[in-house]
Amino acid sequence: MGNGLMAGIARMMGARGSRRNQIGREPEQDSVQRILEAAPKVMSKASYCTFVTSGPDGPTARIVYAFPPTADLAIHISTSPTSAKYRQAAAAGNAVVVFQAAGSGGLTAYCRTAIIEDPSERRRWWKWWSSMFWPHGPDSPEFGVIRCEPYALEMWAPKHGVCPSPYGLRGARLELGTDGWRLGP
Repeated sequence: MGNGLMAGIARMMGARGSRRNQIGREPEQDSVQRILEAAPKVMSKASYCTFVTSGPDGPTARIVYAFPPTADLAIHISTSPTSAKYRQAAAAGNAVVVFQAAGSGGLTAYCRTAIIEDPSERRRWWKWWSSMFWPHGPDSPEFGVIRCEPYALEMWAPKHGVCPSPYGLRGARLELGTDGWRLGP
């Protein structure tokens, strides 16, 4: 590799990312903690994400707005109950949500999905701009919310030191078990 390319990669990763490129080589809890700290930052930095569900002809993907994650990293998406994404998430019970945050990294969340039925919880996800799409308000049957609860995360985020050796050629993976998050293969 030429010096110019290596210098560019080093700038992209930043000094912090280069120094902290220890995922999987440091104590597991340190790796897990770093990934869990970086995940909401990467998720929140992305303006939109890709929401992938299973349809009758295989996977279907669409670009959606996801609200910033909750403390447990749950992702919420507001949509119409008549949309394919809503119906497929309800039927399959799972989805993949992909975040790409320029300059911050990328994250793929493998999730179990649930339809939010509780009126107070639906109102929690109602925003001022929601009335452009659902003029009858958050209690209207036209408004729906999908909750996506991650059971696995894959991330590559050099800015946050999540860039497993060698040189970030693969992402870091976390899996949620009965005892909490742990590094995956």
